[in-house]
Amino acid sequence: MAFYRIATMAGSVACALIALAQAAAAVQSNAENLASNLSVTLQLGKNFGHDKVCPMADWGFCFTLNLILDYNGSEDYLDSGFKIYFSSIRRLLQVETDSFGFEHVVGDLTYIMPTFSFNGFKANSQITIPMVLEYWSTQETDMMPRWFVVDERDKSSAVIPNTDTENLRDFVVPYTSTVRTTNDVNKPASTENRYLANKSLRVVSASDRIVPKPFRTVVSPNAQSFRISSVSLSGADSLSQLQDGVSELMSKLGIETTDYGGHPIALTLGGSLPGDIAGVDEAYIMDVKSIGTTIIATDAAGLFNGLMSFLGLLDVNDMTIKEVTVQDKPRFPYRGHQIDAARNFRSKETVLKTLDVMALYKMNVLHFALTNDEGWRLEIPGLDELTDVGSKRCFDPNEETCLLTQLGSGPDAGEKQFYSRQDYIDILKYADARNVQIIPEFNMPAHARAAVVAMEARAKNGDATYRLTDPEDETYLLTVQFYDRTSIINPCLDSSVEFVKKLVREVKQMHTEAGVSLDSYHFGGDEAKNILLKYDNYPSELKQRPFSKSPACEAKAQADPSFNIEKIANYWAGVVGKILAEEGINEMVAWQDGLTGTTKGDYTTPSVAVNLWDTIFWGATDTLVRESEAGFDLILSNPDFTYFDFPYEINVEERGYYWASRANSMYKVFTFAPENLPQNAETALNIQGNPYSVTTPEKPAPVIRGMQGQTWSETIRTDAQYDEMTFPRAVAIAERAWHRANWELDWSSGVVFDGASTDLVPKGDLASDYNTFASAMGCRETTKLAKLGVMYRVPPPGAKVDGSGLLFANTEMPCTKIMYSTNEGLNWMEYTEPVTVGSANVWLQSQSGDGALLSRVAKDTKAPDHGCISDSLPELSVPHCNRGVATATIDKRLGTLEPNFPRATVDVCFTHESLELVFKAFQEKTYLINETFVNNDPIWKWTVMEAFIGPGDSDPTQYFEFEVAPNNVLWTGFIHNPYKDFTSKATALVDDHETYPITSFTSRDEASQTWQSDVSLPLTMFNVDSPEGSSWRMNFLRTYYASDTAEQEYGAWSPNKMISFHQTPCFGRVKFEGEVDSQQPKADAPSPDNNSNNGGSSNNWQPTVNENDWDWKPTPSRGFATSLLVPAAIICLVFVYATI
Repeated sequence: MAFYRIATMAGSVACALIALAQAAAAVQSNAENLASNLSVTLQLGKNFGHDKVCPMADWGFCFTLNLILDYNGSEDYLDSGFKIYFSSIRRLLQVETDSFGFEHVVGDLTYIMPTFSFNGFKANSQITIPMVLEYWSTQETDMMPRWFVVDERDKSSAVIPNTDTENLRDFVVPYTSTVRTTNDVNKPASTENRYLANKSLRVVSASDRIVPKPFRTVVSPNAQSFRISSVSLSGADSLSQLQDGVSELMSKLGIETTDYGGHPIALTLGGSLPGDIAGVDEAYIMDVKSIGTTIIATDAAGLFNGLMSFLGLLDVNDMTIKEVTVQDKPRFPYRGHQIDAARNFRSKETVLKTLDVMALYKMNVLHFALTNDEGWRLEIPGLDELTDVGSKRCFDPNEETCLLTQLGSGPDAGEKQFYSRQDYIDILKYADARNVQIIPEFNMPAHARAAVVAMEARAKNGDATYRLTDPEDETYLLTVQFYDRTSIINPCLDSSVEFVKKLVREVKQMHTEAGVSLDSYHFGGDEAKNILLKYDNYPSELKQRPFSKSPACEAKAQADPSFNIEKIANYWAGVVGKILAEEGINEMVAWQDGLTGTTKGDYTTPSVAVNLWDTIFWGATDTLVRESEAGFDLILSNPDFTYFDFPYEINVEERGYYWASRANSMYKVFTFAPENLPQNAETALNIQGNPYSVTTPEKPAPVIRGMQGQTWSETIRTDAQYDEMTFPRAVAIAERAWHRANWELDWSSGVVFDGASTDLVPKGDLASDYNTFASAMGCRETTKLAKLGVMYRVPPPGAKVDGSGLLFANTEMPCTKIMYSTNEGLNWMEYTEPVTVGSANVWLQSQSGDGALLSRVAKDTKAPDHGCISDSLPELSVPHCNRGVATATIDKRLGTLEPNFPRATVDVCFTHESLELVFKAFQEKTYLINETFVNNDPIWKWTVMEAFIGPGDSDPTQYFEFEVAPNNVLWTGFIHNPYKDFTSKATALVDDHETYPITSFTSRDEASQTWQSDVSLPLTMFNVDSPEGSSWRMNFLRTYYASDTAEQEYGAWSPNKMISFHQTPCFGRVKFEGEVDSQQPKADAPSPDNNSNNGGSSNNWQPTVNENDWDWKPTPSRGFATSLLVPAAIICLVFVYATI
């Protein structure tokens, strides 16, 4: 009976499971049914070197991408009434399959859908959809998450599960290249070159190094450090509203404020200051002694800054402070940071945390970007749709309840995301208590889609009072972010003017209630244009100026001859400025292109300021002069130094956009010279990785009001990501905005700064200054950031393994822990000194001092592009050159990542006197597409044999190089540390034909496009009498491309003129074996098919397998109910049968 009861119970449970599964399937929508059985894999193809022709792309630039759809269902899926939506920051140009078509919706939202040729998803099958997209992709964060299915039958939507993640490698195959175009010579970051860059850094005492650095610091020889746990402030009333901010910041850093008994700090308002800081707002003097501290200033902000410097001396690791005397003043009155809360929302808590950090480092302006195309983030009483519709993204094709999803937010982004009126008032008060002014930005006329759509939803409900678009407008345009005309407020509507009046009044009222005046208002003004106007291959009917077909604007142009449809941003700036002046607001601020072509006198506010956001290598210096002469106050926001949405380093895993700079490291931000923009040409590279030149204009130095860092948020979807991208770079901005360094040169008319040829910047002073800054940051300031709740970026370590298997590691942030693993992360050990790891594949990771924050794991142990320094590479055994004895053969493609690239072989053997090589290049051809033209110059190709040969097993300090080419050119020379700075190759190499009489003969067969060079290298060039017992490292085979205007004499290497090169990797160390035959061999000794080490005949060549080249796709998984259904069905059937 007991057994029967158990069996009965088991059978009942099994049948119940089936019922539950059937019920779940019945409830599941059509979209969920498909999405739950799909997984997405994105596999980057090529940024160039493919066979695609893209006339509809900007300058013809396009790249290839494979979309791989794995259908994991156990039954065929034959319905075709679905679409797969996704966010793409690159325009989709082509889908190369008959089974799917595509359509761009709006912004970055695009979908693919089945065509009549679609035969359904077969059970447990895979479909690959080749795609072609505009421009290029070098960062994995270009790929947005949360792809989703929409079913046309029940209008349902569902996210494809493996894309619902912030771990992009759940659906993105790891990238293998950071090269954008054929003229991109940027060096990707690696553990090795990171190690070399960090070698100049060392831990130095930073006990008296305040960040930002004061104008003057005096440290007595007898100065002591003392412990502190509490302070007693006298004269604190002089701080006014700043007193609360001081107490709260001290508390967060572990210092209690008491009425008595703590370390005494005397605050004096109105005392005299030394002459070189007197009369400067926010200046102060401070004298810190163990018995007490005095701070004197002429305004409350100066006293506040003095207290922040007191906290700047605090080492929160042991709660000690150094005795110093400080005389200090700010460099700029405007020291800012921008938060983009519109593209992706930032929580109120994150904003308040940012204000804490800004106050600590004396930053005094928060540029608060509250609106953009992708979201409206502030509650405006009486305009409920702005937040009811404009603050939420979901899948609503009519956009009556939300904005269409963008930037990987998926079909249902959840709750509305905005700051309530009270939130904003709280933020204003919090900032005011920390000496921070908030400048709100409401972007218009462009980047205003959230407002336009929200007010259109209001108009559909019967109220067009604040309508922002002309319903009869038929203008076609495409904005920079791929939106249509609904992205730009129509400037010709009276209702648009009423909207701005309402907005300004409501925002001003919030400031009034907070007790904080609204002195500056940012109206945006940038990018009000149709990008198709610059494209050659689009029909004229698509190349329309904004609102050129708006009846409202046609009527306005007839009524007002001064209205210019081609300058709508300028016109709208005038409208907004007039409204601001009427409301008593002192200043209008704009992005510089919104006011281009006008002067301050064209606007009615007493002050007009611009954020200058041109890159320096694209002409920012000239723009700066022009905007200064127009009378605008200047706030520097140059993206190639101050944009924090760009990667920290050139690495495929780094987050961010890279249109103006491939990387903005903390060091690069630190090197920014704001008052002499041309100087920056000597310390940075352009977007292609080349040096550039800037000539200082023959004009007076423009007066700079200030500078700020920008954290745009297109790829920054979470608060944690915001922290990592913003800090510590924002602290480097604070350093430059407060303090002018001794290595910054004065503006001097006519002076040329050239990264390739001038050496005007005192780089030793720069290096020393940065070393103390980095030590202060790593050893002290990052602990403060952690106490303020900031999840700052921890940089990955640099490392190298020498020939003896000894690991050397370092970090760009002194005092950061370095951990290493020799078993692929199973066990981690702390690195404290060089340690033997042998030939193990070493993983490395940095940790914050408390171990709470981690860098990404650095797994790359490959050598840099130039030179061989890894001992994990295979050895090539080279025999002596006896007749009839097989030579060692290297058989490689000329491009490691290009499967169709021509291949080449090198046969190697040695004698008493020489190293003998026979180089053959097969199927030589122009590899770029159809003799592609670059900058109107036809491309020419030059294939060379090149080898770096260095003695010994460890990293040689000197390499020998030789090159031969089809035209019999032979070039030789020495190069020192080639993997450290190969861009200086021209000055490092010398012609050594006479010293080393290399002999060679080159022949070429035009019919087969094959050429061969026989080369004899004398052993004297290697400084050895015999090769026996010696070894060398070699790196062979490169192909260069350049244009006709590039220098034809290769000996004068000009990276800025070369378009591209491909090369094989190092094949490893060369080991010479066997007895030397004194007889000189024939140089064309045969290469039999049975050669080892990448040898073999040409007809059975196989590419070397690299783990990054493996086919990869996620393992399909079934849901819980599905996995139980089959066994449950069996049990259920047995139970039913038994009961019968």
